[in-house]
Amino acid sequence: DTPYRTVGRALEQVRTLHADAILLRRGDAWREGVVLNRAGTAELPVLLGAYGDESLPRPVLSREGASERVRIAIVAPYQIISDIDLQGVETTDNALGMAAGAYHIYIEGCRMQGWGMGWRMNGEEGNTVHHVTQRRCVVVDNSTLGLYAPYADDVLVEENVYDQNGTGGNIRQHALYLSRCGNRQVIRGNV
Repeated sequence: DTPYRTVGRALEQVRTLHADAILLRRGDAWREGVVLNRAGTAELPVLLGAYGDESLPRPVLSREGASERVRIAIVAPYQIISDIDLQGVETTDNALGMAAGAYHIYIEGCRMQGWGMGWRMNGEEGNTVHHVTQRRCVVVDNSTLGLYAPYADDVLVEENVYDQNGTGGNIRQHALYLSRCGNRQVIRGNV
């Protein structure tokens, strides 16, 4: 109903198994991390997105000047992340991470720039990350990888821009690296 000063305070209001939304105002920036730890459902996913004048830039989560780890961590199922700009500013961390067991995750219209990895799915043997979609995102200038996905199933990556990832001199230099994945990996229409 009324805006909160911090993303953390807004996250405290999110209820499990409700279609709650954390909306960040376009043109504003935050220097704090986001942990999506309350589960949504197929019909009622949790949304982290943008609101406001669409002529303004996407809301920014920036590591610049932050005293804490700034990124989006997804540890619960049924999450939507839309229209967020994640700025790493020369860090070795990843912009967006998914814990083993995260599933039904939808990421659209985001930008991930200046990180060690743009995003990482942290699946484990017997506990995969699954049913993940990334659409129309820009993943650029990340020092080791654009996307790293061990033990991930049912992944769709389409219509994204992956550029200048893996330029940091590390042996793992790839735009996209899917490892030990199961079935139904679809990578199409990316640049």
